Amino acid sequence: MLLALLLLTQNPVTVRLNHDQFDPGDRARVYVQSAQDGYLVVLHADAAGRIRVLFPLDPTDDDFVRGGRKFEIRGRGDRDAFQVEGTDGSGTVLAAVSPDA
Repeated sequence: MLLALLLLTQNPVTVRLNHDQFDPGDRARVYVQSAQDGYLVVLHADAAGRIRVLFPLDPTDDDFVRGGRKFEIRGRGDRDAFQVEGTDGSGTVLAAVSPDA
């Protein structure tokens, strides 16, 4: 299974994964760095087209991040960001940052 990575054209957010390709059952680690302070959202779309919010985990969580600092997105229970499911297709991780909440 191949996991695609999308970056915005001006690269205000950089997203890195712990592997270039994943097999079913693999756990994905997601690392994010914003070029500037702002409010971050990170999404994962799996091969079946299901979309899940990776960050913030809960809508009431603080989603403000400091620019220039790299950090790891962690799942519930302090686990890896997500586990790869399915055997066919590719998934996508997308991140966006906004100066406004």
